[in-house]
Amino acid sequence: MIWWQPLKDHSDTLFLAEKNCTTVSHEITHELLRASGHKRFIEDVHDIWTKHFYDQLNFEQYGADFEVTEDKPMFLTINTSSLKIK
Repeated sequence: MIWWQPLKDHSDTLFLAEKNCTTVSHEITHELLRASGHKRFIEDVHDIWTKHFYDQLNFEQYGADFEVTEDKPMFLTINTSSLKIK
């Protein structure tokens, strides 16, 4: 389902956040929207994904405590703030 990129440097948590966490959150968002009956669960996620890479939309950043952070993140997730969910 996703291509998990192996860690080359075991202390490089930012690599995991940027490469793997974002991809996993992309797939989870698809599934949560699909399961909730959101009709555009594919298109809406891909619209956001494109904005992350071409329109400089920031990923959501979380620290080791799973709280939103502006510091170096432990996890990055797709930004779902623009989704209109019922």
